[in-house]
Amino acid sequence: MSLDDIAVDYQGTRHDYATAVQMGLVGSYAYMFQNSTGTYVPQVTLQPWNGFWLPAYVSDVSLWFHYINIGSEKTGSPDLAFEPNDLNWRLTLGLDGSPESVTVGRLEKAADGFDPAWDQPRPPRAPVAAARPELWLDGSALDLSTGDQLTADYRASTEADVAWDLVVSAPAPGPVTLRWDAAEWGGHEDLQVYLPHQNRVAVMSMRAQSSLTLDVGAAPVVVRLRTPDLSTGAPEAVAARCQLRAVPNPFNPRTEIVLTLPRAGRAEVRIHDVLGRTVKRFAVGEAAAGEHRFAWLGTDDRGRDVASGAYFASLHVDGIATGAVVRLSLVR
Repeated sequence: MSLDDIAVDYQGTRHDYATAVQMGLVGSYAYMFQNSTGTYVPQVTLQPWNGFWLPAYVSDVSLWFHYINIGSEKTGSPDLAFEPNDLNWRLTLGLDGSPESVTVGRLEKAADGFDPAWDQPRPPRAPVAAARPELWLDGSALDLSTGDQLTADYRASTEADVAWDLVVSAPAPGPVTLRWDAAEWGGHEDLQVYLPHQNRVAVMSMRAQSSLTLDVGAAPVVVRLRTPDLSTGAPEAVAARCQLRAVPNPFNPRTEIVLTLPRAGRAEVRIHDVLGRTVKRFAVGEAAAGEHRFAWLGTDDRGRDVASGAYFASLHVDGIATGAVVRLSLVR
């Protein structure tokens, strides 16, 4: 049975699956866990006796299908029609030692923000993922019901400058190699690799280089892919001078988070668990230059107590990760 055989009911009205995708009700693909790779893979054909994860972006959605379609011989590619040219291109990146990959690209058809026809949320974390490096695209600014992590993010071809934040984590501190294939890239646009936590450009041209080895510690590392004409001057120098700390640390259950801004900006602090999931956000709002303080009581965004363990606070200014990160130890 293919996804085309499924009707999507939303608030009493049924839509065919393609229409429901365009309306932003559901995702383009279902995901099936593949034992051979230990990861979830996109599918457009559903097979009996298998479980699938299908992203829904709104509540009160139900799926309807006719039983005679179950097990019917249907084929389909999990890849939407993509016509590469100078404006339409995509680049896939992966990590040594991991079957996961992420895709970024430009697309004339892409909508502003999240586009359910093209952008893809990250499926559930595989049971064996804790033993290998992981990567995902930071989608926290999109506020999706499926979480803060993406595996594909396309931007409109009309945007002058673009940037994607790729997050890399490792089961233990050490080197992790990020790879891509410029020969399969398409288009002519180039990208740089910028490391916010070090305030430096690590790769000047991703078309001239095919890998980058990162030193990943206990906290995930943010790797920014960006168009080269984004300057390396004042904004990054400002980001490098942002500071973040917590007192006391370790704590139970209250700590005071202290952030220092070298200039005014819209500040936000995000608390992540060791898997990179956002558990709490503090929207500081428009903040003046200088020091700002607020308390975290060891709760998530719903007010529930989080478990003892390690957490990480990251500072974002004007929607951009500054690279300022502090490890938090909650001991109950």
